[in-house]
Amino acid sequence: MFEQRERWLEELRDHVTRKGAVTSTTGHMNLVAISLEIADACADERAQTRIHVPNWQSMATDLEDAVSYLGSEAATAVRAETVSLIDAIRNQLLSETADDTGKTQISIDNGKRPQVTDFSAALLARLDGDDLLVAAWRDLVAGCRDSSHITYPYDRIAFLRDNAIALLEHRRQDPGHWGSIRTAVDILFDSRYSVARAQDALGEPPIAFDPRNQTEPTGLTDEERMNLAERWIVRPPSTEDTVIVWFRIANAYSVHGGDLAHGDINFYSAQVLAGVITNHAAARTALSVVPEELLTDQIREQQANIGDIDEYNGLEHQPGLVYARIVVRNIEHHAAVAEARTLLHALLSVLHPHEDMWKILNGHLVFDGRYTTRPLEWGPKTDLAPTIFAENDYVADGLRALTAEGHLIGPEKARQLQPILNLAQALDTARSDPEAIVMAAVRAIEHCNSWTTRGRKEWGEFIRLYLRDEFTRIAFLRRATEATFDAIVRKLPDSSPGAKPQPQLHDIRESVDAGSWGRLFDRQTAIGHIATLKEIYADHPLVRRLSELDDILATGNSISAAFDTEHTRVDAQVARLTRSRNAAIHGGPLSTAACDSIADFAYDLASQVLHTATWAIVTGKSIANYMRENRGENERRIRILRKTGDLRQLHAA
Repeated sequence: MFEQRERWLEELRDHVTRKGAVTSTTGHMNLVAISLEIADACADERAQTRIHVPNWQSMATDLEDAVSYLGSEAATAVRAETVSLIDAIRNQLLSETADDTGKTQISIDNGKRPQVTDFSAALLARLDGDDLLVAAWRDLVAGCRDSSHITYPYDRIAFLRDNAIALLEHRRQDPGHWGSIRTAVDILFDSRYSVARAQDALGEPPIAFDPRNQTEPTGLTDEERMNLAERWIVRPPSTEDTVIVWFRIANAYSVHGGDLAHGDINFYSAQVLAGVITNHAAARTALSVVPEELLTDQIREQQANIGDIDEYNGLEHQPGLVYARIVVRNIEHHAAVAEARTLLHALLSVLHPHEDMWKILNGHLVFDGRYTTRPLEWGPKTDLAPTIFAENDYVADGLRALTAEGHLIGPEKARQLQPILNLAQALDTARSDPEAIVMAAVRAIEHCNSWTTRGRKEWGEFIRLYLRDEFTRIAFLRRATEATFDAIVRKLPDSSPGAKPQPQLHDIRESVDAGSWGRLFDRQTAIGHIATLKEIYADHPLVRRLSELDDILATGNSISAAFDTEHTRVDAQVARLTRSRNAAIHGGPLSTAACDSIADFAYDLASQVLHTATWAIVTGKSIANYMRENRGENERRIRILRKTGDLRQLHAA
């Protein structure tokens, strides 16, 4: 069970088990996201004018980029629809005309929008096909199988994973832990449990499964496992006629008389419900909407054992606590809890409770007709406190350096910092909402543009002139740091029990320890070990990232080519950020998927420019002058990197 498997299988599992819809960091929109955004733009009933031209141009570019980044099978499957749609946008909807001065202008022919809409609808319909999902899955597997980091760089495989996940979600299939794609991976790993589960779900005789001997081979060939995985992955999700979901609500005192009903949502006083649940006759008398799913002998026995009732299990007899019961109908089983929580949140938002009252807690109960041994097991009410690592406390070192350099934060500087700190706080507050991140990031960048150029630069040009070089340098430094930190600290080339020790890796680990108690990671030294680490991890998924970095950082020419590519990706994301900004300001349509694809980019870019503005105040310089100096310094560093390949220029001064 714990033996490390072939590199490509481990790599496939690493990608599939990562959290989040977007794991690619180069800003490519997945096929589903850009297809839906174009469809929303087509459905916008407002007349399109010349100000909408950049939006359509950028959407066509994003669709073209998505298809070029797909694997061969998926790209072939949608080539006809995507080529037709891109052509309709660029050559029919958009047209060149001459203005009164004879200057060529690009305008929108609203009479051609129906044709674009038809091609967009054809592409959307294509996303529902089983053959496209199978093609996306095959491309992901093929990418992991292919050891070439040139054909399949790490980020492209991440994109192939994102594309497969997006197709599953679009088809309302479960992408989660017990969902379609994770089980498909387990089938390729020859998991007896997953193979038996898939065979049974597909109506085939399942192989024998003994939980005491889960590592016994299934006897299926590689081809048979791949075939089973493909048939499993397109299986429609199971739909329930009725699912009942329970939540807990804290600081709610106004539910009197036992319960309160609103359609399929019912609220119960915890004191009343806990008091009558062990007496079924009393419950049917006291409650206007009787939760029959709770009135079972199994639950009565568990609830009667007072010692087992706490915030994790059972119904608490607690003042100020309310239980919410939501009935959802005709819903995919995996989507029921999220749907119920959305309904409850919407209702309470309309009612607008007083601050800190009627707070929906974590945890839930689900009743769907399936047997469970502990039907009243909620889980914790709140998120676990984050683990604090003393090694990450660098404040004292920073304070000493700040003081030694003569930068004193006094009352005047504190006042000057407030506008910047307010923008930073707004950005951090928005961290969990992609649309809010986009708005907060745009606001931060616009303010810094105003402080730097007095608004004389269009904000996209401001990003290209003042932020892009530093963003690119930091992006490469971050990727190199993450890959080397994984190789040196987080992972081992072979984690199997009894694997041979790696003295060379131990020596490298010793060499990168820095600072007091070795709590700092010497990034510059670590990057110098990439070539050696690549050899140590030759049979590990990390070899793809390490080989890619080794090639990129080898010479000035290779660095220059990689920087040019990165600049192209930054420009594409800036264009998407611009159209998302315009949609948010002017009433849409705002694509949630587009915001999701650039949320990290927008956050990092805004954080970068706010950091620079902060240090302008700290060092006693004007923001405009400091931004110009910072721009010049990053241009100088990148020139040296391009010319000489001197990796010291990646690091901050």
